[in-house]
Amino acid sequence: MAATSASAADSFEERCAQLIDPARITVVYEDQAPDRDDTLDVQALEGVAARRGDARTRILGLTHAEVSTQMQISARTITAPSGRVCAAPHLRVTLGFENFRVYVARNIGNACRRGVVEAHEREHVSIWRTYLRAGTQLLAGQLRQDLSRPLVFESMALADQGVSRQVQAVVAGHVRKLVENIVEANRQLDTPANYQIEAGRLQACGGSGSGNGP
Repeated sequence: MAATSASAADSFEERCAQLIDPARITVVYEDQAPDRDDTLDVQALEGVAARRGDARTRILGLTHAEVSTQMQISARTITAPSGRVCAAPHLRVTLGFENFRVYVARNIGNACRRGVVEAHEREHVSIWRTYLRAGTQLLAGQLRQDLSRPLVFESMALADQGVSRQVQAVVAGHVRKLVENIVEANRQLDTPANYQIEAGRLQACGGSGSGNGP
């Protein structure tokens, strides 16, 4: 932390308020293409899905993503004669993917059926990347609003611990909500109605396969 002392004649509250600089809160998105796995059969894909809380059966394709959040946190501070500390967080958040993988079953059948499954999984990939990119811009505004007031602590020791803890909690709450929204958007792609459409496309391909939908 970069600390300055406030003299007795200064207003601690006024100087505290002047520490805030919204421009010092930035959020960036690191794009990443997913890895590809074509080594598993339909039954193995069901096991992968089940371990992630997905109870679907006869899965021909699966997109799995985990969002990573990296934070660089510092603060400008002033200290009152009483020892109280005012801290204005400076924050850089980087959102990306810790684990991003597309699975396509190896025993789908002909190239036409594989193309239907791959097209469906590309839509899931697009949702993850598009929503996370847009969420990065939204998150920046949310954090500037939530951290628009300085944090006050009774001592520098408490400030050293408290700034990071409070900032991390604020960021984690927003990222959790963002991921929930992305997961829900992906669910909307996997509705029974959409699966019926995909099943029709698979049937139009002819040939044989071990599943009836992406």
